[in-house]
Amino acid sequence: MKNQNKYIIQRATTTTEKITKKEYQTILENHGATLLKSGKNANYLTGYMVSIKDIKKIDITKTTQSKQIDTINKNLKLLKNNQNLGLWLDKNILYIDISKNIKTKQHAENLGRKYNQIAIWDIVNNKNIYLKGAKAK
Repeated sequence: MKNQNKYIIQRATTTTEKITKKEYQTILENHGATLLKSGKNANYLTGYMVSIKDIKKIDITKTTQSKQIDTINKNLKLLKNNQNLGLWLDKNILYIDISKNIKTKQHAENLGRKYNQIAIWDIVNNKNIYLKGAKAK
């Protein structure tokens, strides 16, 4: 019985769920989200978010909402342990990336530079921290 419970817990944490149309509307209203592999909001309270892989840019005026949701759901499957799907909406462009929550500012800045990021996100202060020497792609 003990091993069976272990299997159920492990399976529950690795199953990928899909976001719904209603959840996607909330993402658009909030201009983005950070999602767990399950498709649910990460809701981190501390640390720094660092993009480690740019996935896609979608012009939401040129694709159907159904196609946008499908793209997000397909990309949730790419996530490994401790990774998130980052979504950011700016001027009708939806940016999708794989990101990580990093506990310390120094480690986050180093990781951001390693992955050629212009900035990292400071969760506590709700703002970008621009990285010196970073170049736009």
